[in-house]
Amino acid sequence: MSLPNKVSIIISTYNSPEYLKQVLESLSCQTDNAFEIVIADDGSDHKTSQLIASYVKSIGVALIHAWQKDNGFRVAAARNNAVRLATGDYLTFL
Repeated sequence: MSLPNKVSIIISTYNSPEYLKQVLESLSCQTDNAFEIVIADDGSDHKTSQLIASYVKSIGVALIHAWQKDNGFRVAAARNNAVRLATGDYLTFL
């Protein structure tokens, strides 16, 4: 029996912890946990970091925070940073 393929779910964010919380809550309810979450953060402030830190131990899957300095709208670069940190067999972008 082979192991299931792991999926890296990449979530882009910028200073919207209330929306990120909703996405993380939804993902925490999944019954299949063959995935990791990589947050592609385009320079959010400390509120986003605090939110992510509060989920690291409780979410039940790997949660990686790929943060880059806020230097204007660079969401594509943020996603590329997240892809570099992803370890899944497949990438899914939210």
